[in-house]
Amino acid sequence: MSFLTPVFLAAGAAVVVPLILHLLQRRRTVTLSFSTIRFLKLAQKHSSRRIRLESLLLLILRMLLVAIIVLAFAMPVIRTTGFGAVLGNARRDVAIIIDGSYSMRYDLGNDTAWDRAIRGAQSVVSGLRDGDRVCVFMAADTVEAIIEQPVANRDFVSTRIQSLKPGSTSSRLFPALASALAALSAETSRRETEIHIFSDGQALAWGDDESQPDSDDFPDNTACFVTLTGAEAAKNVTVSHVSLSPEVVMNNIAARLEARLSFSGPMTEGTATVFIGDEEVDRRAFRQGIESVLSFALPALKSGVHAARVETHTDNLRFDDTFYFLIHVHERLPVLCVGADPDLQYLVSALGVGLAGSGAIEIRRAAPGLLLDERLSDYESVFLCNALPLDGQAILQVENYVREGGLTVLFPGDRALPADYQAWACLVPPAGIADAQFRDRGTVLNWSQGLHPLVRTLTSEDGNAPVISIRRRLSWPSIPESARTIISARPDSPFLIENVFGEGKTLQFAVSADRAWSNFPLSPFYLPILHQTVKHGAGIRARQPFRWTSATSVLRESDFNARARLMDPDGEDVVIHETFKDGRSIRIAEDLLTPGIYSSMAEGVNVPAIALNAARRESDLLRVEHGRVKDALSVEPLHIAEDIQSLERLIEDHRVGRSLGEALLWLALLLCVIEVFFANFKAKSVTPLSEVLGAAPSGRIEIHKPAQREPFMNVKRSPAVMLRQLATHLTLRS
Repeated sequence: MSFLTPVFLAAGAAVVVPLILHLLQRRRTVTLSFSTIRFLKLAQKHSSRRIRLESLLLLILRMLLVAIIVLAFAMPVIRTTGFGAVLGNARRDVAIIIDGSYSMRYDLGNDTAWDRAIRGAQSVVSGLRDGDRVCVFMAADTVEAIIEQPVANRDFVSTRIQSLKPGSTSSRLFPALASALAALSAETSRRETEIHIFSDGQALAWGDDESQPDSDDFPDNTACFVTLTGAEAAKNVTVSHVSLSPEVVMNNIAARLEARLSFSGPMTEGTATVFIGDEEVDRRAFRQGIESVLSFALPALKSGVHAARVETHTDNLRFDDTFYFLIHVHERLPVLCVGADPDLQYLVSALGVGLAGSGAIEIRRAAPGLLLDERLSDYESVFLCNALPLDGQAILQVENYVREGGLTVLFPGDRALPADYQAWACLVPPAGIADAQFRDRGTVLNWSQGLHPLVRTLTSEDGNAPVISIRRRLSWPSIPESARTIISARPDSPFLIENVFGEGKTLQFAVSADRAWSNFPLSPFYLPILHQTVKHGAGIRARQPFRWTSATSVLRESDFNARARLMDPDGEDVVIHETFKDGRSIRIAEDLLTPGIYSSMAEGVNVPAIALNAARRESDLLRVEHGRVKDALSVEPLHIAEDIQSLERLIEDHRVGRSLGEALLWLALLLCVIEVFFANFKAKSVTPLSEVLGAAPSGRIEIHKPAQREPFMNVKRSPAVMLRQLATHLTLRS
């Protein structure tokens, strides 16, 4: 038992007030001699005992009423912790879960939501007693066990909590809660358990999750406290995605940037600015609900890699106000043509004409036997013209190139048999090689995928379908689901097949690149299809303008030179290790969690390599409702606080006990009602003396039989009352 306001106990001295008033009401007895005093003594003998009892009960009732009012204002509290608390205070195990998402960085004026969460966690730890134990978990996109098992060293726990920093990813509270429950359930001793969750109140963290716990997952005698430290009506605007048009930016050719905005909270308006390097190049105004996609004009840039960013400084979450991206400007598009010179004659001539009126395609030739000497990641597309069969190492080299986002174009020839295609995982093996009959020499080509980038801009001048003469071709009775026919020679005969493999593609023509199998190289569609193929391959190979932050990231050979160092925005080296998968070496960078521009250093040259941004789903600051929190946790008791002060009061109520002040006030009100009715009943129960005594004409006192009353009113009169009434009666008679 304890008192929240013990100063009011001093008012307990007022308990003696009813006693003093009771004693003051007793009057001095005046003795009068009457010959008939025996009647008064007789009445006193029968009623004095009951009168004393009624007065004593009324006195006790009034003193109890004063005592209860005093106790109510002293706010007594009582806490029971089960049978084990009879001999001492119950020990408890406490699990603290802190939201580690970047939305916790929201500025609230004097501090941030993260600062308040840390203060709340410190308050929980400082309020523990000796013998209590604590474990701490931080909820980001993965669970970080700060203190995995409960420990009793509060100073150590406080130091670890103070050293924490918010992350750059979103948060998943339920996996962290599952880890906390596992840590608490591992203890076999009889202890109370508490779970404290500190979050900014973002609804995203409380979404449906397969790891959401059931009520049975919580240990017995567990209380859960949820503290929402964020703003109730937070507003935020951020750039959620950017894209370049065209995808492949050429040297000294202007481009456009489209930036998609995401909003949350009250109405927001402001400006978005694009920087290339440190130079501002364009600015646009936006307003929530109206301008969700902004288009910026980019100047013509020189070839190379340019670091750029979009900034929107209009809210209190500054972490997502900058979106980083890279612009890769190509001077020429390198293409590797593999095959013998006679087989490459028409292909090289068509590609050498130039792209968009300029010689933008850089052609390099390689014999099939020398393919292993080439670094395929340096090329936008690889053409294999009558180059099969290849040895196993060359096949793996080409497959790895396609898997990492490359485009390989295959033209068949007389060197390869259908069996030579079976060793390829990225190709669709043909069923055979068919010689066309005379009636098939004039074959009509149909665009099976009219919106495909290779053919959507290709139409004949007269509007008729193109007709070519085919003498030999590869035949595919059926193609797998991963592939599709782009051009068909007739409805059941594919002419050009596209197959998706990894992040890249392969294109397979049914005829050779020269005139040996058809007159396709002489058709008006040969040159534009090849140029569209190079552009399409460059689009596939186009380096991503940005990536999302992550704990690990695979480095493609085209993005990062194996001999270079990778440095983060602060200039620190990034840890990179190599592993083997599917027979190839993969380079993996670790701890890419800081948004910004990562650069590669090779031979003293610093070049932007990767642009990283935090995933923007965390930028939605929609506030969670208390009902959603209760539905998600399904545990009783569950306490939700909006600030640290409310949390401390809830903890005090739970650990010490709820105040009995309100219950005592209701009891005092009940006693007041009882006292009023009892006192009123006692007053009405007194029968006037004139109804009991009378005076005869001779002066003799006579006792009259009182009128019949209800049983509860039939009470003897006190001698004092009778004496007073008798004196009054005699005075009037005289």
